Amino acid sequence: MEVRIPVEPELNESESEEEVTALSESEFSCHCCYQVLVDPTTLTCGHSFCRHCLANWWASALPRVRTDCPECRAVWTGFPKVNILLRDAVEKLFPAVVSRRKQAILSDPGFCHLQAFQQQGKRQPPRAAPPQNPPPINIREFYSGVLTTLTFMTMVVLMWRVYSTSTSHEVLLSKPLSRWSADDVTLWVEHLSVWTNQYKETFRREQINGR
Repeated sequence: MEVRIPVEPELNESESEEEVTALSESEFSCHCCYQVLVDPTTLTCGHSFCRHCLANWWASALPRVRTDCPECRAVWTGFPKVNILLRDAVEKLFPAVVSRRKQAILSDPGFCHLQAFQQQGKRQPPRAAPPQNPPPINIREFYSGVLTTLTFMTMVVLMWRVYSTSTSHEVLLSKPLSRWSADDVTLWVEHLSVWTNQYKETFRREQINGR
């Protein structure tokens, strides 16, 4: 018994390339002009459009500008940039179509909108760098620094007291006793000895001077 297997007719190479090209163009088409993407710009919502189509949409409500997606109306954040990976893929797949469309865009009346759109993108401030976590604090170094600072401040205070005390005492000894004021007498009692400090308040209260 003879079995026959049906064989599908083979497509010639030109027909196969046309089908692949037609399928690819539909996958890489702009949802504004429904042609192959030129300088595809992807918004934060994920939709991509020709950059000049997006510029025309952006300027369609002048003097105000539109910052929503032409397809889903989601508002984009930041400023849209050309999707370099998608642009390179489209230009590699359809070099002749892209070249022809770029020439047509240059002569299009809406080209001025594209120029204004590009200028607006250049005026956008750069995004701030994400905040970085501060380096961890070394507890040992922190306390060492605090101790060094306190030691330095203590030495300064002690030197000031020694200097100011010796200076006051020398001035007091060079002054005649009859010209001692109540404060001079109190200072003299204070520096005689530790046990005389208990009389300091009495001398100050009674305003005893050198006369």
